Amino acid sequence: ITKKVHFMKINSMYQIPFSACLPQEDLNLAVIGKAISTDDETFAATRVMPIVMNVGESVGAIFAYAINAHKNIYDFSPSKLQQVLNQTNLVSNFSEVN
Repeated sequence: ITKKVHFMKINSMYQIPFSACLPQEDLNLAVIGKAISTDDETFAATRVMPIVMNVGESVGAIFAYAINAHKNIYDFSPSKLQQVLNQTNLVSNFSEVN
């Protein structure tokens, strides 16, 4: 156990790619939390509970949209993903907050 804490200032937000939550094969399945595909350093940031909750909610919204629209999630472009998340009010525009 270490008694040292290292604080890092991040001047911008980071994003978790949707593809990190999808298996390579089209299984109509997504993974989040401990099962997400990342390297060790990135995993440290993605395993924080608020991040896990946000990723789960976002992936759930994308799947719900795909089911209702009869679309395959593997066919969604990044801009389409962003559009879906904006429609469901899951992604806020941080420039408006500041």
